[in-house]
Amino acid sequence: MSIHTIQTSFASGEISPSLFGRPDLAKYGSGLRRCENFVIHPHGGISKRSGMRFVARAKGRCRLVEFEYNLGQTYVLEFGDRYVRFYRDGAQIQVSGAPYEVATPYAGADIDGLSFTQSADVLYIVHKSYRPKELYRVNDTNWVLADFAFRDGPFRPHGTDQEDIAVGLSGKTGTVTLTASAPLFKAGHAGGLFSVVHHVDEVTVSTSGDAGGAYVSSYVVGGSEDYESGEQTHTRRFFTVPASEASKFTAGRRVKFGETLTEVASVSGGRVTFKPAPAWSAGTISCAVFMPSSADDWSREVTAFKGWRVESGGFWGGTVVLEYWDEDESVWVKYKTYRSEVYAEGTTSSCGNAKNYSDQDTVDTPTRIRVRAESFRSFVPEGNSEEDRGYFQLSANAAEHRAVLRITAVYSPTSASALVLTEAAATKATVNWEEGAWSDVNGWPSSAGFYQERLVMGATREQPQSWWMSRSGDYYDFGTSFEVLDDEAVSGSLVSRKMFDLKYFVSLGDLLIMTSGGEWKLSSGAAGGAVTPTNVDVGLQGNRGCADIEPVVIGNMILFVQSRGLRIRDLGYEYASDSYTGSDLTVLARHLFEGHEIVDWAFALEPDSMAWLVREDGLLIGLTYIREHEVVAWARYPTDGVVERVASVISRGADLVYLCVRRGGERFIEVMEPRSVESAAEAFMVDAGVTQRFSTETAVIAGLEHLNGRTVCALADGDVIEGLVVEDGHVTLPYGARAAHVGLPYAAVAETLDLAYARQDGTQLTRRSRVASVTARVEKTRGLFVGSALRSAGNEVFAGPGIPDSQFALLSEVPERSDEEAGESTRLFSSDHLFYLSSGFDEGRVVMYAPYPLPCSVLALVAEVETVS
Repeated sequence: MSIHTIQTSFASGEISPSLFGRPDLAKYGSGLRRCENFVIHPHGGISKRSGMRFVARAKGRCRLVEFEYNLGQTYVLEFGDRYVRFYRDGAQIQVSGAPYEVATPYAGADIDGLSFTQSADVLYIVHKSYRPKELYRVNDTNWVLADFAFRDGPFRPHGTDQEDIAVGLSGKTGTVTLTASAPLFKAGHAGGLFSVVHHVDEVTVSTSGDAGGAYVSSYVVGGSEDYESGEQTHTRRFFTVPASEASKFTAGRRVKFGETLTEVASVSGGRVTFKPAPAWSAGTISCAVFMPSSADDWSREVTAFKGWRVESGGFWGGTVVLEYWDEDESVWVKYKTYRSEVYAEGTTSSCGNAKNYSDQDTVDTPTRIRVRAESFRSFVPEGNSEEDRGYFQLSANAAEHRAVLRITAVYSPTSASALVLTEAAATKATVNWEEGAWSDVNGWPSSAGFYQERLVMGATREQPQSWWMSRSGDYYDFGTSFEVLDDEAVSGSLVSRKMFDLKYFVSLGDLLIMTSGGEWKLSSGAAGGAVTPTNVDVGLQGNRGCADIEPVVIGNMILFVQSRGLRIRDLGYEYASDSYTGSDLTVLARHLFEGHEIVDWAFALEPDSMAWLVREDGLLIGLTYIREHEVVAWARYPTDGVVERVASVISRGADLVYLCVRRGGERFIEVMEPRSVESAAEAFMVDAGVTQRFSTETAVIAGLEHLNGRTVCALADGDVIEGLVVEDGHVTLPYGARAAHVGLPYAAVAETLDLAYARQDGTQLTRRSRVASVTARVEKTRGLFVGSALRSAGNEVFAGPGIPDSQFALLSEVPERSDEEAGESTRLFSSDHLFYLSSGFDEGRVVMYAPYPLPCSVLALVAEVETVS
């Protein structure tokens, strides 16, 4: 009796031998016993993977790092022993025929410990043993590596054994010497931050009396000039100041033109502008300029370390300005103006009260502030006492002030040189000091990310579970204040029973903190909204831990390699438990990971939503993952070499997957060719390959120096040529071609599981049957062989790559040609093909084999099965 079985999907991928006895699993019906170099599509079909196109020789052992600015500007960076090289659009960036390269401080042994995060054109780089740096792009051939210029923190409290150590300064600004009362400084403190805190008492200064001024006669000259604009002539009018009068006209000075009061806006090249502009006339224009008398003895100045306030009282008239000192420009800058009407001494009280002011504000850094009178006249109205005479009072509030310094050199355990970054309030020795959390002594942050407009860094050598967030909107400011403001820097430490290093930050609504021992969630808690220093909430979500491989974000889920590199898990928010949880994605394919470790991976969203994983033995593994459709499918992708690194960047049509492959004694950077095939001649199905196109048929194919001495194959105008040996960087085809793809061959193999279907007398599993024929539904295919599988002992699976000769003898090839004209290359076909198999009674498995550099896709298999009662 014959029955017909069908397998319409292979979307469970290669299944572990330990599950060969579980036909009750839904995944069994769409699984494979073996899947090698076939890409598993989310819709269920399988296609032979595309080839790896040769790009360039790697300089040495390296890491591949993605840099994505937008859809049209994506790069892969090759980080190696103290260098970085750059790739874009599948090609190496070169200058004058040589690879463009930027020197780095990172030794080859340390590149695995680098961690990266990107914002626009800037790539932030951290490592536990190196000062954080930023690599920013100017253009393709201009990348700049610079120190990450963090400021104002972060700091760590000193230990209990240092509580009695006092630190004094030799000055308040510039380069100073720090002196400690006991051994404190180490050579590794150089380059790190240090802070001292002093208490500042309130300072109040007052001023009264007169600071006069008067209008003096002057004049300007009205001039004009003609200028051309298009085909029209226009007249420009302006005012000039004679040299004899120039000293009177300075910006901000009041000027009267008759009854019109205006102010000098600017003076340049003898020309003066006013606001508002007075009436213009040609020639001399009379005016009066207010010339303040010297008021230096009236002015009062304070240095504000945080808050300041100014107030006026009594009866006064005139104009008083509040100014602050601009350190960069070395000039006093007008901040506010206070005005009141002037009355004569002894004026009756009917004149009304003078206008008085009360004002206050804060400063971020120590700031010199003064009040200065352009004119000031105090008076006492009739019937008032001298206590009512007008005055101004300026105060700098009491404050705790933190001076921030960067240590430049260490002279001894008790003496160091430092550059003052934030002016000190005093120089006296104090026990209120803190050393920077980041330095060669304490280690540097080894993880970085972004969350809610803050740069997040964490995990130094001395504080492996600590994290620090920058000020909101300012990635370089890690400062805090004594008032605790919402937008200032935030920091904390994870509290757990074991000291697991913090590994990665992943922003996914909340901030997920991945450590070597667990997964944590950082958020603003029940309050919601933005994280602030007062509402930060951190909670443990799981205890599985994350390996030293950066997680990838896919939609609203993340994928991460579990600690020890043996399992892959997903993680996402679950509403029912109000927590982040996920699944083990390797449970159906444990055989791919047992005894091995994942060392690198990358995710390519298009076209098949695939993660590409590199095992420590150089095997490339693929995971097709679409959670909403429950697609989790594993496959193996061997090549004639050892895959060491992988990276993927977005691109139009299909993401670009870059690989570093060690072939022989060399390392190559290669790109997996996007799979979009309409004709055999365009199919790129070789590894470490190149493509050459010619206007006329050509037999000599050059550009193969990287494969000298290797046996390669070619696809020449759609025809397969095997057994070519590269000599002096070229091969010679037996005939000419206009387009040739030449490289290392690889084969694709897929084998179905044991037949398992329900029977009236029980199950088919473990019972013999004979597959008489198989109908394969294929799409855009050539070079596919199909046949029955060799019988194997127990659950033994042929390790590969490829198949043994005894298996090949059982296979039949899909017919190569049908109705093509003579001289026409064989077309790809999409149809059903019936294969009659010469098989005995066995487990009923079917093998699909694609050894040639040709495309093939299998959509479904229908088997005619003869059963045994």
